This record gives sequence, structure tokens and C-alpha cells, in this order.
Amino acid sequence: MNQYGETASLGTSGFTAIVAGSAPADFKKDEWGNLVIIANVKEANTSQTNDYLSVTVYVNNSKLSAARSIHFIEFV
Repeated sequence: MNQYGETASLGTSGFTAIVAGSAPADFKKDEWGNLVIIANVKEANTSQTNDYLSVTVYVNNSKLSAARSIHFIEFV
């Protein structure tokens, strides 16, 4: 969602996602239009600490980006 609570109008090909310095395992939109990023944290950059990962989403062909440090949950 953007700052106005609206979902992205572009498809996932309009974005680039980076999780802990690497491309995610999967990047798609759900049925509500939200971007969904799935990352294999075991294969991600091991320099991350305290169960937090940096996630950055860039809008392709634009200078816009959003970055967050998020808490992740490992599923076994």
C-alpha cells in the first residue's frame, strides 16, 4: 500500500525487491493487490542480526523506493 492506503497499480514487473542484499525467492501480488515478498532467510545475507532483515522495493524506471527493516519468522 502507498501512503494513501491504496494498493499498487503496477504489476510485479514494475518493481524490484531486495531482501538482505539478495533477490527474494518469490515476488508476487495477492488477490487484494498487495505486493508479497517471500525470501529464504537461510540463503539470505548472513550478516543480518537480531532476527531482522532489510527489505527494499524499487519502482523500476523511477527514483522511488521504500526500505524497511522487518522482523522475520522462520518456519521449519
